[in-house]
Amino acid sequence: MLTTPQTNAPVPNELEWISNFLSFERKLTGEDIENVRNFSLLWNLFERLVCHRNASIPALVDAISRLQRQDKLRIDDYEIFLKYFANRYIEGDKPNHRFRMLNLRGDDKTLVEAVLKGSETTPEKVMLALLMIVYRYRNNLFHGEKSIRDLPNQIENFRNANQLLMIFMERWR
Repeated sequence: MLTTPQTNAPVPNELEWISNFLSFERKLTGEDIENVRNFSLLWNLFERLVCHRNASIPALVDAISRLQRQDKLRIDDYEIFLKYFANRYIEGDKPNHRFRMLNLRGDDKTLVEAVLKGSETTPEKVMLALLMIVYRYRNNLFHGEKSIRDLPNQIENFRNANQLLMIFMERWR
């Protein structure tokens, strides 16, 4: 068992430590963070391979353009994610509070909203909007906007983001 150097007290596992440190009412489980952990690894691969270690909106546009030029952008592969994100972020014909929490700005916000509402259907724009959502998950997670306390409520977001990234990277090869 691992112990602390000064007190020789047992060191809790990471999930237990985080739960105790943040005074969670219930302990985090491996299931709570599995998709977040996988997202971190998949995003690392995506940013390294697809974005040349520098993820940005222009890098996403370039990647999508490359897939399009190589005739590898099959938007049907991503329809399930479009439906998931539209159901999550649009209520009626308006963006909901979750959409606002993505922290999209300016033209990015306009594009994502138009895609999720179905008024923008160009494959390149749809793919860009989907990747922008995943990029916001990355930014919100790694810059502290997503609360660790809320991770159990984010499982489906990260599961969908992970699958989207895997499909995109398979096409990228």
